[in-house]
Amino acid sequence: MILSFKFPTGSPWPSSLAAAFLMRSFIIAHDCGHGAFFRSRTANTIVGTVTSLFAFTPYDQWRHEHAVHHASGGDLDGRGIGDVWTMTVAEYARSPCAGGSATASIAVHG
Repeated sequence: MILSFKFPTGSPWPSSLAAAFLMRSFIIAHDCGHGAFFRSRTANTIVGTVTSLFAFTPYDQWRHEHAVHHASGGDLDGRGIGDVWTMTVAEYARSPCAGGSATASIAVHG
């Protein structure tokens, strides 16, 4: 006997379950990328590659970029791959967001 589930029309459950599956697939791929899911590097690579397909993420490219991200995290002079853009106070003062210009300076109050 095959079990089937019939969701009411407009139910959020099918998309919620799909989103949870995709998120969990990426989490497994992430852990494999760190070499933390299995003791074997080969097993991590195989499972990471397969699970990353569900999340539409090229595993080898992502693993390289994520390693660079971990190697340079917090280095504002070497910002690049995989970083959340963080501005220094001086960069913010010069930005249009702060109403500054390229020649703006920071006033230090003491």
